[in-house]
Amino acid sequence: MRKITFVVFIWLLLLSLSFGFGFRKETRKTEEKEVKVPVEVEKVKRERIKKTIDTYGNILPYKRVIIYSKVPGILEKLYFDEGDRVKEGELLAEIEHKELELSIKGLKASLKMAEIELARIKKDFKRISFLYKEEVVSSQQYDNIKAGYEAAKARVESLKANLSLAEKKLKDSYITAPFSGIIEKKFVDEGEMITGSSMMKSSPIYSFIKVDKVKIIGEVAENDFPCLKTGMKVLIKVDAYPEKLFEGKVTDISPSIDPLSRTGKVKVEIDNPQYKLKPGMFARMKIIVKERKNTLVINEKSIFKENSKFFVWVVKNGKVRKRYVEKGIEERGKVEILKGLEEGEEVVIEGGIGLKEGMEVEVRK
Repeated sequence: MRKITFVVFIWLLLLSLSFGFGFRKETRKTEEKEVKVPVEVEKVKRERIKKTIDTYGNILPYKRVIIYSKVPGILEKLYFDEGDRVKEGELLAEIEHKELELSIKGLKASLKMAEIELARIKKDFKRISFLYKEEVVSSQQYDNIKAGYEAAKARVESLKANLSLAEKKLKDSYITAPFSGIIEKKFVDEGEMITGSSMMKSSPIYSFIKVDKVKIIGEVAENDFPCLKTGMKVLIKVDAYPEKLFEGKVTDISPSIDPLSRTGKVKVEIDNPQYKLKPGMFARMKIIVKERKNTLVINEKSIFKENSKFFVWVVKNGKVRKRYVEKGIEERGKVEILKGLEEGEEVVIEGGIGLKEGMEVEVRK
């Protein structure tokens, strides 16, 4: 009887152990089945994206000239001071010209008399020439009248040349602006003696700059240099206007690379009609090499590399699927997708490491 009782006890013990082990196994399977990997996702969107080259430089005037006087003399009048805006053709300064005006007046009077004398001699010359052909007058008389006629002509031409030169000097004594711009610096004051620019040492009057358009000379790294083309759009920021974005374009590209810095120079021009950009300001530039509008864009954190290919994890119906993609332009954390994705699809941006095809995930909001 005790033997039977012992056998029954052993049988019940084995049965309970078997049931407990099976229950724990099923519980473990259920737990494993219910565990989901937490991930963060973003939707594939259509946006504008651009590839840029960053550079910087100081703003320079579009043009800078030193204003000289073409004639020597006393600086009689200065019409503008430093910082003044001037229109093309406006009078900047005058060199004293009273003596020139008197000289011109005298030359005009002398020319008038000489032209009257020339007209008289010309008339006599025609008459004597006719008589000489008819052999009425001697060759001596003919030669004398001819010499007088040539001398009168030469005097008229000489007076005309002197008058023209004096009038040019008078015109040059009025110094005008060669283009619309700003007086950058004044070198002299009224009453000073000015030497003309035809002399070895001429006296500068103004430094004059054109700033309704400005330029920047930037440096671009050697590996980026082949991307540059004239006409490319450039976005410019300066510290003086932190909220303002100025726009310019590439107008000139250096034909050579500096062997020491391994960079090449690029010139950018910017329209500046309101004169906001001042020469000397420090400017940061983004040269737009490529730009696409309304293209598919994703976060760069969603892209993984496998050998030489790129892929993303696409979340659909709570599971992840590996999707190979073709990248385009990259810009500050964003990547253009040329192939492999569609607008509105969700891709993993956090928690993607260790994922496997078909794995269930929990999307964190």
